Amino acid sequence: MTANYWESSQALKWKLTKEELEENRKEDLKYMTEREYWHLNYYCCNVAFKIGRSMQLRQKIIATALTYFRRFYSRNSFRGSEPLLVLTTCIYVATKIEEYPLHIKNVVDEAKNAVGETLFKFDCANVAEFEFYLMEEMDFYLIVHHSYRTLVKLMSDLKLPISSIQQAWWVTNDVYRTDIPLLYPPHIIAIAVIFLVSVLIPDANKYKDKIKEWFIGLNVDMTEIVEISQEIINFYELWTDFNEKNIYGIFKKLRVSSSYNDNNNTTKAHNEKKKK
Repeated sequence: MTANYWESSQALKWKLTKEELEENRKEDLKYMTEREYWHLNYYCCNVAFKIGRSMQLRQKIIATALTYFRRFYSRNSFRGSEPLLVLTTCIYVATKIEEYPLHIKNVVDEAKNAVGETLFKFDCANVAEFEFYLMEEMDFYLIVHHSYRTLVKLMSDLKLPISSIQQAWWVTNDVYRTDIPLLYPPHIIAIAVIFLVSVLIPDANKYKDKIKEWFIGLNVDMTEIVEISQEIINFYELWTDFNEKNIYGIFKKLRVSSSYNDNNNTTKAHNEKKKK
């Protein structure tokens, strides 16, 4: 593992563009609306956080798992895979990489409890089999750099109130529900979160002059900071009409339109892709 983000696989291999992500989603958007696409994504992220809370996992583990999830779907479609199997495998692999290994049965059981047997029809064998395919899709680059450490350090240096640091931490958690971690470096994300919190959170807004002076001294592209902030705001706006009851219909729509219709469909999709 390299401590330098700029020399890491994340910077050299896994920093993507919006155009690349939009191109890959065209297949799914033939069968669902863009809003349905994002609602399915939100649902899977909610499941990940629910499993994390239930198993008392560090936030970094869930952030790593969701990064894996987004990397996988930067190359694959929801239609050609089983998102809940992919998500569960991402969490299982993330616990290993973040040095908090759990028995595969514990992870599968918690996923089943979080989702319910109506949607989650997978077992340990499915996750164990898919583990290799997940890592292969990520080219075996599994180390992820996150924004949390930089965020806390910068906010501490600014001497912002604890309540503001907590709010910023929560916003950073929500960033992993979006494409932002695939598009921007971790330190830029941390700075954008501070910018957003300083504008929207009353406790931090009291320090706006100090924060403004701090931003002036930074050697960063403020265009990127504003772009990230706007994407976070757009995410919250889209999230306002999310209703978990609609998820069953979205899954049904995907499965009816897909040629893969059993518990191993994600593995089959991967194999078919490799043959092409």
